[in-house]
Amino acid sequence: DRSQYNNDTVNYDDHRHLADDLSAHENEFNTPSSTKISDDMMFDRYLAEATDLLKQAKEFIKGRQGEEQAEIMLYRSANLLSKAVELKPMSLLAVGQLGNTYLLHGELKLKISRELRTLLSGSIQPSSVKHSRILKGLRNKINSKEEVAPFLIDVCEECEELLVEAGRKYRLALSIDSNDVRALYNWGLALSFRGQLIADIGPVCIILDLSLIHI
Repeated sequence: DRSQYNNDTVNYDDHRHLADDLSAHENEFNTPSSTKISDDMMFDRYLAEATDLLKQAKEFIKGRQGEEQAEIMLYRSANLLSKAVELKPMSLLAVGQLGNTYLLHGELKLKISRELRTLLSGSIQPSSVKHSRILKGLRNKINSKEEVAPFLIDVCEECEELLVEAGRKYRLALSIDSNDVRALYNWGLALSFRGQLIADIGPVCIILDLSLIHI
């Protein structure tokens, strides 16, 4: 079962050495060699750990083992990849993987927002949250229907932020390599998911208004 994200690392590996070598040559005369070597080692460490976390997060989501744990991994992966990009801003691999992390996390938030919307609409009762795989991980945060609305708003806002950041990273990847088809495709996915989120906001507003009437 191949995911749309499975080959991201392979795709960016094709360009990694060229982009990173260019960045290295630009800095080698301005930075002491020991510092340069140290930066290279840290970059590789950040990238390796972040890629492993991203892979684990995909498996958790695909295997339905727990979205809450996957979110922790995605936050950590994004943090590490951001550090890697700071060290090598022109690394296509690091920029692309950061975009992939934001994209996967944004898609997950979109799914969570839809589960919360269903709960808020009354299709699922708070007492039956255990029957929802995604909401099961949120049972400690949602004790009543009144708590769903503000939580849903936070999820939707973060979802949009993640998808916007994903788009920015793919745009940056395309500025590094205009022939990067994977970045272009994933940018399209980010725009599509954001469009779906915006389309969901209308019904959410109606539901929120109705819920406020009943409070």
